[in-house]
Amino acid sequence: MELLLANPVSRTAFAWQRLAAAGSAVTAVAAMPLLMLSIIVPAIDMDIPLSRVAAASVGLIAMAWCFTGIAFLVGAATGRRGPVLAVTGVLAVGTYMANAMGGMLDGLGWLRYLSPFYYFIGTDPLRTGWHPAELTLLAAVGVATAVVGVVRFDRRDVGI
Repeated sequence: MELLLANPVSRTAFAWQRLAAAGSAVTAVAAMPLLMLSIIVPAIDMDIPLSRVAAASVGLIAMAWCFTGIAFLVGAATGRRGPVLAVTGVLAVGTYMANAMGGMLDGLGWLRYLSPFYYFIGTDPLRTGWHPAELTLLAAVGVATAVVGVVRFDRRDVGI
C-alpha cells in the first residue's frame, strides 16, 4: 500500500477508490441470485412475482454493503487483514445468531432488531415485497461506517 500511496493521489481519494472497487465486487457477487432467479423463476413457472425476488435480492445487496462498510472501517483503523476478517466474521455470526435466537425465544425478540439479517430477511420480502425503511437502514449503516473508515484511513499512519 505504501507504493500506491506514493502516487500523487490524496489518501481520501485512494480510500474512496478502494471502497468503490470493493463495493462494486460485493455488489456484483450479491446480485448474482437476482440474475439467476430472474431466469429460473419464470422458466420453471414458480408462483413468485419477480418484483418480490428483486426485493429480496436488493436486501441481500444492502446487507452486503452494511458488512462491507464495517469491514472497511476495521481495515482502515487497523491496516491488517486478520482483524478485518475476525471482526466482520464474528459480527456476521453473532448478528445471525441474535436474529435466530430472537425469533425462537420468548422475551428475546428485541435481539432481532440488532441484526442486519432481520432487516434483510426478517420482513419476508419474498411474501411481502419491498420494505424501503429496512433497506435504507442497512445501506445507511454501510455508508456511515464507510465514511468513518475513510476519515480514519486519512488520519492513520501508514509508514510513509
